[in-house]
Amino acid sequence: MRKRYWPFEVSAQEQGTPTRLGQVQFLAKAYQDGYHPYLEGGDFVATNADKRAGTIIARGSKSRWEVVLSHANEKAASAFVDDFCCAANAVLRWLGGDEVGAIIAECKGHLVVPPGAVLSHVIYVCGSEQSRP
Repeated sequence: MRKRYWPFEVSAQEQGTPTRLGQVQFLAKAYQDGYHPYLEGGDFVATNADKRAGTIIARGSKSRWEVVLSHANEKAASAFVDDFCCAANAVLRWLGGDEVGAIIAECKGHLVVPPGAVLSHVIYVCGSEQSRP
């Protein structure tokens, strides 16, 4: 998939819904903070100079989002939330150097268990999985 790096033009019509406006604000804030935000297909991605990356992936027809936090191409955590702004804040905190546990704790009110899954999130430790309900 082609990467579309921020900044790029977004029409007022494209910013018409609160979710879409939040998406544009995420890209703008990540760029303003010195990160490298881009769209890859429908995914919102941002990286920093320390090889941290955060990806926000739309999941399902409802407003559900998967947040994937990684470092040097290894997953640090994956969480499912019901609010794009929560997902965006998680990525920005991760890129800013916050720890996974603190980020997941802040998302607590927005964590959801997706259909067919048992957990709302997974924290990876040294390449292995450490699940938490």
